[in-house]
Amino acid sequence: MRSRAVFSLCVVAAMCSASFAQVTVDGTRVGDSYGAALAVQTVETGFGDNFSELNAGYGTIDAGRLCFILTGNIEGNFNKLDIFIDSVPGGENTFTANPGNDGVGNMTGFTFDAGFEADYMLIFRRGNDFGNDKADLNFHQLGGGADEYTDIFVGQAFEQEGSASVGPGSVNASVIDVAYDNSNVAGVGGGGGATADQVAAAAVETGFEICIDLADLGNPPGDIKISPFVNNGGHDFAANQWLGGLPDGFGNIGNLTAVDLSTFDGDQFFTVANAAGPVCGDGIVDMSEDCDDGGTDDGDGCAADCTVEDGFACMGEPSMCNDIDECSDMSDNCNPNATCENTVGSFTCTCNAGFTGDGVNCADINECNEGSDNCDANATCNNTQGSFSCSCNPGFEGDGVTCSPVAFCGDGNVDIMDGEQCDDGNNDDGDGCAADCTLEGAAPVPTMSKWGMAGLMALLLGGLFAKFRRKDAIA
Repeated sequence: MRSRAVFSLCVVAAMCSASFAQVTVDGTRVGDSYGAALAVQTVETGFGDNFSELNAGYGTIDAGRLCFILTGNIEGNFNKLDIFIDSVPGGENTFTANPGNDGVGNMTGFTFDAGFEADYMLIFRRGNDFGNDKADLNFHQLGGGADEYTDIFVGQAFEQEGSASVGPGSVNASVIDVAYDNSNVAGVGGGGGATADQVAAAAVETGFEICIDLADLGNPPGDIKISPFVNNGGHDFAANQWLGGLPDGFGNIGNLTAVDLSTFDGDQFFTVANAAGPVCGDGIVDMSEDCDDGGTDDGDGCAADCTVEDGFACMGEPSMCNDIDECSDMSDNCNPNATCENTVGSFTCTCNAGFTGDGVNCADINECNEGSDNCDANATCNNTQGSFSCSCNPGFEGDGVTCSPVAFCGDGNVDIMDGEQCDDGNNDDGDGCAADCTLEGAAPVPTMSKWGMAGLMALLLGGLFAKFRRKDAIA
């Protein structure tokens, strides 16, 4: 889109953006106080004077509806008035013809101005179908569904003109008010690309008028852009009648599949101010908002742009936001060998004892290899997941942390408690101390239990103590 000099549309700037009195949808802007035109035709029509021409576009937001009127004429031969609407973020800058009914696939690949991304499409046509005068209206959500309303002016004096309410349908949950008045005999001429008389164009009062509930346009968060133009019955030969207008001297466009409006001077759309769009921070959750807590602060669950902050869940109007305990509802990503700790808006993961890592990834610590175990020098360390164990080596006994040698015959220590009579450090016979640690050739020594041996030792010690006491008495 390149800038160029254009006809001044607003004498007083405020007139272009004000919200006006209630609109009566009757095909004329008289009495509706739309205000100044938002777009005025720049070139004379190539489809016949007062047959198919768009003179000017007017629009306003009225009682929660987008209302606009395109003054001029649409020929009664089923030529199409194609109207694209950019109402919400996203949409199509290049037309994909989805849904593709009414032959709009013949425009696939058509590219709008930069900054225009179509969300909805209207198609109006009128004519005589085998003796039956009729007018039809299609309402498409691009990438979604489509509603087709036929014979919309049935029962009126001339069924190609009149006013009606259509719907609800699959796309529009509320009725659409629509009207067409074909009485215009002035406006632009039929010079096919010649410079238009914009004063005459701006003076036309009748044409195609429509009001659509804002909710059926996605509850627009801001201004709404409208790109209307005249096409033939097959959507495959566009006229030069666009609002905003084409460059001076521009004739009929023809097939649109390879057309890129961003290469033309000016904007081939006009903008309707939508001051009544959703306001973040008003406590009302609009369709373009995830939450609205009545404020515009970050850190409370509902961010300054009315999106839900990570780690929070918001409900109601005004929105009440609560921290999500990711640890309790198992939505955390902590390692199975880590401990999850909830925080406001988030959580932390800490590897358990015996493991190392960032909490999301935890690896076992091999205490045996690192030497951080507490096993006895005479024990073996065995690593386990998250811990270790100690076991005394052969010849030692204990809990692995403390290990003592195991007494045995042949260790050179006479263990009387175990019945040893001798222990010469080996287990050979014939050397005086037999292999079983008994004296060879000696009379058998009665064995006794450990408790018997203890009793004997107590008796001997008791007698010895008594002897010393008698010596002390004599002295």
